[in-house]
Amino acid sequence: LTAIINALEDKTQLTLAGDLGQKILEHRDFGQWQGLLRDLGLNGVEVLSLSVAYRSTYQIYELAETVRNPKVKDEELTLTPKFGPVPKLASCGGFSDAVAWASTWIQEIHSKNPKAIGSIICRTRKEAHQVFDALIKIGTHGIRLGDESHFAFTPGFTVTDVRQVKGLEFRYVLIFNPSEKNYRYSNLQDRNQLYVAITRAEQRLDMVCYDPPSRFIPSFIPVDDLNEVLENEDQPLFSDGDQDLSRFEKDDDEW
Repeated sequence: LTAIINALEDKTQLTLAGDLGQKILEHRDFGQWQGLLRDLGLNGVEVLSLSVAYRSTYQIYELAETVRNPKVKDEELTLTPKFGPVPKLASCGGFSDAVAWASTWIQEIHSKNPKAIGSIICRTRKEAHQVFDALIKIGTHGIRLGDESHFAFTPGFTVTDVRQVKGLEFRYVLIFNPSEKNYRYSNLQDRNQLYVAITRAEQRLDMVCYDPPSRFIPSFIPVDDLNEVLENEDQPLFSDGDQDLSRFEKDDDEW
């Protein structure tokens, strides 16, 4: 940053932007904006808060901001021009059930939009490999494993971990097992990691959990009992009254 600033004839033409909520590397000590500006010799510069979400729907934005600040008030949430389905949490009894739910989630979206691009975001790389292998084992089509050396943005669903997707975005996102074990309420880095995972979603966000959910997830998020859904295989993943996606679905080429 010092080299960039020194190369500018007019330093007033420079805009620095960043999101402290997306700081996910513990060994990187950023501090606060005023400290950075002081170190760069930029005195008297005003720091503004950008409160308009440009990527996600209001429903996703509301969840993300509540995770970042549980005390946020409704009037502090700046409305965005996009609206979509309400994020949901599916609760089940074990890893295999969660994988089966994720497979159904993928196939339901793919049946409506064969060109869909989405992601299943896990907490760690190890968990992403486990989920990917389990999905392949039960015959899930249209998925791929995403890491540093293999990442594609063609139609399909990428199974990956939260550190791999920072800075990326997907129309459809499923967060796998956002549990208290994976995202500890007492840990700031865990809060930021969950915030990053949530804000990768543009249009639709869902979660499936087989451990007790993280306390970061607010009480206004609807919870579906996976065991009740699986009792009737003919029952759709979401009832029409619950989650009517037809209002929000468009072909990827239309966006």
